[in-house]
Amino acid sequence: MNMLTKARISFLAAILAGQLYGQAGSGDAQFRRFPFETWATENAKPQIAWEVDVAAPYLFLNQRLMTRVNVAVDNRELVKHRDLSRMFVFVRMEDSAGHRYQAGNDTAAVQIQGNDSYRELHYAVSAFVVPGDYTISVAICDGETMAHSFLRQRLHVAELSHDPLADAWHGLPAVEFLPEDVRAVAMMPSRVRLPIRTQGPARLELLVNTTPSELNSVNRFRLNIERIEPALKVLMGIEPIGGSVGLTVADLSRHLLTFEWPDLKDFDWVQHDGGVLHSAVNRFSTGSVDAKALSVQSQMLRFFADEATHLAGTPDPAVAHVLIVLSGPAFFKAQEPPPFQSLPRDPARRVFYIRLGNDSQVPNALADNLEPLLKPMGARVFRVVTPEEFRRALGTILDEIAKIQIAR
Repeated sequence: MNMLTKARISFLAAILAGQLYGQAGSGDAQFRRFPFETWATENAKPQIAWEVDVAAPYLFLNQRLMTRVNVAVDNRELVKHRDLSRMFVFVRMEDSAGHRYQAGNDTAAVQIQGNDSYRELHYAVSAFVVPGDYTISVAICDGETMAHSFLRQRLHVAELSHDPLADAWHGLPAVEFLPEDVRAVAMMPSRVRLPIRTQGPARLELLVNTTPSELNSVNRFRLNIERIEPALKVLMGIEPIGGSVGLTVADLSRHLLTFEWPDLKDFDWVQHDGGVLHSAVNRFSTGSVDAKALSVQSQMLRFFADEATHLAGTPDPAVAHVLIVLSGPAFFKAQEPPPFQSLPRDPARRVFYIRLGNDSQVPNALADNLEPLLKPMGARVFRVVTPEEFRRALGTILDEIAKIQIAR
């Protein structure tokens, strides 16, 4: 059988998600258009041969638990429906309190050509969830003949074992469907909040390096941003009670601060979320690598050291100063050694470096170019790869910040 390269069709129907108990959305409109409630009660035999798989929840880098509902229709079934113009998939998740969340597609019509053969038709709906018990109802329908199939199953989302951030689920929606474009996940309004009860006034600075080891590569830069962005959103949720948090995003290769926000209490998440690193991407993508930019690339470590020293703060025994550096592994070539950065002793200062690697970046055990600059400041280094390692690092950092003794 001749299989077409276009045979495997996939989309995330969750872009049309709406909350049934909260507000109407395009997902709800799709549910009202079709007799989903009738299908849920009729206990009929499947009229479309399909397979449904609900993936076990796993931890994502933004410290949210994610599950995915996968729906597949094989080629033999598609031949029976070769004249249909649209096929619709519906996913409803109901939590233990009876709140319903649902997603349905009404734009991704699948045209099935009579002379074509297809392996399978795939639909994938992803959602963030919090620990608890859920009932998942899934349906598929031929938009022309109304032939349909319906399935219901249970999903248990367990608490994380020995969770250092057990309270991080508070305030999050039980279910939140993901948009089709993974880059839009950062723009979702919900976020993990991490309040800290410090011993006194605290000033926390977040310093983010967006420059990858491979300079002047837009693709590597974007991959680096996609890794850093969800982790940054978590760090931006740190809320020292009686303190403040500032954010600085640095492009070392161009000696630019692409984003600065002095106090995240005043940060408008609805207006700016997703735009924190978006501006950095735009600047990198559209910026020309001229002679001036090339001339300063050998001094990236000096630029970083100066900014880190500035943000670490002047000694003040009455205020806790905390600097958290977030970066991908930074292995830069042909760098001029920066001058030694000495800081006055400050028992209320803490410096942390979260080096966010991935499975393909080897070796993770080697110190990169930023570690020797931060170690003299007393930095504690966390080389993390997995979401679980990031979560443990966060737990340790928050505990240490809470224990900083402030002079009275």
